[in-house]
Amino acid sequence: MPDARPSMPSFIPRVLVGVAAMLCLAGTYLLVSGRSPLVGMVLLAAGVGDAVVAFILARHG
Repeated sequence: MPDARPSMPSFIPRVLVGVAAMLCLAGTYLLVSGRSPLVGMVLLAAGVGDAVVAFILARHG
């Protein structure tokens, strides 16, 4: 009997990892440069959260 769950395309976790990397890099830059530490912390937190979601989707998809 086939699996009833719809399958997720395999590129979605890869795209999420790329977005997470860009968010983390932008957040780190803003934190280190001192231009906007609050926005940097928010971007860094969003990047880490996105990476966690990508990991969960890749493992349990």
